[in-house]
Parts: sequence; structure tokens; C-alpha cells
Amino acid sequence: MKKTTLFLSLLFLAFFSNGMGNLMLIGGGTEKDWNGSSWSDRAYSKIIELAANRRVAILSVNKETDWLQKYFLKLGAISAEDIVIDSRQKADLPDNYNRIINCDAVFIKGGDQSKYYQLWKDTLTALAIRTVFQRGGIVAGTSAGAMSLSEFIYSAEEISVTSFSALQNPCDSSITLRNDFLGLLPAAIVDTHFTQRARLGRLTAFLARIKSSLNLDISAIGIDDNTALLVENNRLARVIGEGSVTLLKAQANSEILIREKHPLHSTNITMFLLTEDFSLNLDDFSIVAIPSYAVAASSGSERRELAARNIFLSARQKGVERLGSYFISNFSLENGLYLGKLELQQGTEKLPGTIIIPAPFSNQNYSENLFGGGLFALKSFPECWALVIESGMLVYAIQPAVVINSSLSSFPLLIIDTENLQYVARSLYIADPLKTDLPRQSVALVSCTLHALGPGYSYNYLNRQIKLADDIFKQGIIRW
Repeated sequence: MKKTTLFLSLLFLAFFSNGMGNLMLIGGGTEKDWNGSSWSDRAYSKIIELAANRRVAILSVNKETDWLQKYFLKLGAISAEDIVIDSRQKADLPDNYNRIINCDAVFIKGGDQSKYYQLWKDTLTALAIRTVFQRGGIVAGTSAGAMSLSEFIYSAEEISVTSFSALQNPCDSSITLRNDFLGLLPAAIVDTHFTQRARLGRLTAFLARIKSSLNLDISAIGIDDNTALLVENNRLARVIGEGSVTLLKAQANSEILIREKHPLHSTNITMFLLTEDFSLNLDDFSIVAIPSYAVAASSGSERRELAARNIFLSARQKGVERLGSYFISNFSLENGLYLGKLELQQGTEKLPGTIIIPAPFSNQNYSENLFGGGLFALKSFPECWALVIESGMLVYAIQPAVVINSSLSSFPLLIIDTENLQYVARSLYIADPLKTDLPRQSVALVSCTLHALGPGYSYNYLNRQIKLADDIFKQGIIRW
């Protein structure tokens, strides 16, 4: 397959810091003023702690309420000033530059990262943010604000790309990747609202585009809502909050093939999910701190041959998730994962040792429960491995243990292999005590391997070999 070139805007060279200040990357969601006991109390207090003069500049392109301003003051800030910069003219005002550099903490609100990119790029505002960072301050952002801080950004200048469309065509022109903005976190790209909006697919596509076009090894970081990743100036990253942080990195044996108007094919991507108080080094993904509530995973995935000769799998097949070993039985429950109320049931084990995740990227009403629930099932049964059966796919499993993404599919087959899983954990946070006494079902998985098999590729789940299936899928398939 011919690799596609990624066209990044290079009219202006990005400023890439070598790690002088600190970053607080927040995945969006809702701050909670719970007198010190909420996720945001902990994360936002840390912002103030790391700001030497305890002054905070709150930047946005829209005038909003003064709630956040008052929240920072309550948490100990000496001052917290809202600065609305909604034009390039305002972004180049010396007065706004001075107001920002007078603070040792900068907080960029959520919203639309395309506006930040288009209105602030190559202005005094961008220079002021970098200046605060260079001199040892902390720069924080939530949602679009967090996505604006890394070396590579998804600028969303056309539409908001979904996992479904990005995996179907990772070369689509709407996937606007840039490396000429703030550049405070080198060799990285950040996505937010990660599990809630099932964004693993699009982050994988972003990583593949950058790796394929520039041959750079970067860290792809996906942060859940109500969750933060503190990145200190030594490149150590620590999770704070209710949800998970997902990290992806290509390896020496990764194969990445992308073509115009063809589904993504990528293999052997290292995948970590981390919950609160896990810490790792962003350069080599070595774990440097493991929280006490994490437990060692059982060694190795469960690998058994198929009992039936052939199995046909499709997202249109009612109850396809029941063909695996375990499945989420109440994925349509509103806020089920967030409230800790998703339930697992044993499947028929037609495809033994698996968690089948049905259509998490196309079924947007239940994306969080389907995608996050599948990960919760892996945490609960770490001897299993997972596969995502999406709309537009024809998947076959044939004896002894081969899974094939048909050449007729219009979508890659995502596989999460847990062979190298070392630790698992579940969040301890009760997200809404008024509605539940159960902790959120966000999980840690350290570590997995992610494959996105293009049409016509097969995966032998006993020996983990990936190869072109040729016409093997035509041999004696039973549709049932």
C-alpha cells in the first residue's frame, strides 16, 4: 500500500519548549466545588500551588460567568482575571500581553480550538503564554484549551471529526493536524472527552497520520472528562481525577498503512490506560508510580481455539456481543458507566476469551457505555482480549483461532490484546453521590497492544500473527 503524505502547515516554525514549566491538561467536564474533596479541587489547587505568584490569567474567546474566577480565588489564588481575546486585534494588544505575563498561571477555557488557533497563532497572546511557561509557570487548559497546548494539535478548522470517520478515511482533509501553534508539550498530541465520546479511533488515526508522514515517535494522549494529566518539567505525567487517561505510542514493529479513502491499518501500538495517581515517563512510557488500589493482572490472555468451525460477526447482528465470554448487559442505561451501574454477564463463548464491543463509534447515544464498558470488562476479566465490531464490517472467525476482517469491510477491526497486561485498577471516585454510591467504572490497564486491522487482514489470536488473509474468508463460512 502506498503511504499518504500528511500536509502540515509549516509557514511558521513552532516554538518547542524543552520543558521549563508545568502543564495541567484537563479532559473537559464540570468543575465541582466540594470543599476540597472533588477531582477539580485537587487539580485546580495544584495549578495555584505551582504558580509562584499565585496569580491566574483565565483566557477564552467568549465572555462567560465569573464562576471559575471565584473558584480559583476560593482555592487560594491571590488574583484570577478573565481575559476575553476574541479577535486577532485583541490578541496583539500589548495590554493583554502584559496582563498575561503578570501571572504565573495561565488557564485556557474549553470551547473551539479552531478559534484559538486562528485568532491567537503568531500573536502577542501566544508569545505571552509561552513566556509564562518558559520562566517556570504553569499553563493549564480544559477540553479545547488542553488540545491547544501540545506540539501537534487537531485544529478542527472544518468539522469535528469522529472516530468513525477518521478510521474509515484517515487521510480526509477535515483531519486538520498542525504543528505551528503553542507547542508546549513536545512530541505529543492531545484529545479530550475521550471515553465519553469514544475517541480512541480518531486519536489512533491522528497518531498514524503523524507517524506515517513524518516518521516521528510521539505520545498520543486521550483524557477523560473530569480528569487531568499533570505534566511536570521533567516529562513525568501524573493522573488526577475521576476518569482515565489513555496513552498511545507506535513501536519499532508497528506497521502503519494509510491511503486516500481507505480504512486505517495500524498494528502493535502500545496502549496504556491510567487512573488517579498513576505516573509515567512520557518519553519511554515507563511507569514511575503505581497507586495502592491497583492490583497485578493475571499473566497472559486466555487463548482457546474456536469450538464452532466458523463464526460470522456483524454489528447488525442482534446480540453479537453475547458471542464472546462476557458483555455489558445494560449499555443503554443513561450515564451507566459514569454512575458505576453497568453490569457484566457471561456470554456464550462462541468466540472464547473475548470481549466483543459492538458499534461504539457509530452508536453515539451509548458510546461511553459501549466503549468504556468494554474496557471495564477487560479490567474485570484481564485474561480476555477485546475486539470492536463496527457498522460496515464483515468479520469472520475460523478454526483454529483466526479472526478475519473481510476485504469487503469499510472499517478497520480494532483489537485490544492484553498479553502484556501488568496492572489493572478502577477509579475510586463516586461521580455523583446524589444518584449513586458506586464508583465510576473508569479503569487502568497497564499495558495493552492495539491493532487496527484493515480490510483483508487476519489475526491469529493464539500466536498473534497478523497477515493478509487473501481469500481465506471465502472458505466455508456459516452465517448464523
